[in-house]
Amino acid sequence: MQYEQIIRLAVNREVKIQVTGAHGKKRNAITITLDFFIKNHHEKDFTPLIGVNHPQYWKFKTYSAEKSQYLQLEYSGVSRAQLNKVLDAFKAQFDPETTFEFSADIGKRIKYLKGLRVTAQSVRQLAAG
Repeated sequence: MQYEQIIRLAVNREVKIQVTGAHGKKRNAITITLDFFIKNHHEKDFTPLIGVNHPQYWKFKTYSAEKSQYLQLEYSGVSRAQLNKVLDAFKAQFDPETTFEFSADIGKRIKYLKGLRVTAQSVRQLAAG
């Protein structure tokens, strides 16, 4: 099962978070995988967050699944609260007794997520748009 949500950031950028859930080894367990895509205000389509032209691309390609998912999460600019809203919306589609686990162990790292640092002008632009 897939769930997508677009989050508009205060720097003329939108991030699409794609949450994919697959049944795990346990009966009521869902394994969650996160993918991030980005679109700047002048672009038409969403593109992978860390593409070939990104300075961290080769590091990203050599990392393990856990580290590469966290690198995407860190560079997306999404805050912990925004990500938790997306995950809560995904989890609401399942039975309350279902357990969730991440495909890579990034659950612990989410609590340190800060999101983008924004200026007061960026916040006003976001509110106006």
